[in-house]
Amino acid sequence: RIAIGSDHHGLDRKGTLIAALEAGGHMVLDLGACSTEPVDYPDCARVVGQAVQRDFVEAGVLVCGSAVGAAIAANKVRGIRAAPCADTAAALESRQQLDANVLCLSANALDDGAASVAFDVPVGDCFPLVPEFLAAPNADVEFA
Repeated sequence: RIAIGSDHHGLDRKGTLIAALEAGGHMVLDLGACSTEPVDYPDCARVVGQAVQRDFVEAGVLVCGSAVGAAIAANKVRGIRAAPCADTAAALESRQQLDANVLCLSANALDDGAASVAFDVPVGDCFPLVPEFLAAPNADVEFA
């Protein structure tokens, strides 16, 4: 089971991700937002973080504008190791090497395909490297 939450910026992306997870056989606990009305991302991060902390779910995902604020807010919940993931490579490393239990995804930076693939990472038992990730480096990512 995966808890997923978003602010109003991540609402559309969250719907796409829920559909992809459910199609893959995963149970998803949608913890909001449920409309385009403005929502404070710290509230979403707290609810998802508490669902993971209390073992209602195995992992959590937060979708907001940049993913950074959600990660900061989620990390205030005891036992949560939230990581902002700008791409699928960061999501893989966060799960495989850093043992993140909440992935924070940017609604602004990820396309639907990349975000959907990133969601396979939190639920894998051994977090295997997927060949598609290795074959397709993120050539479109620029660093300042």
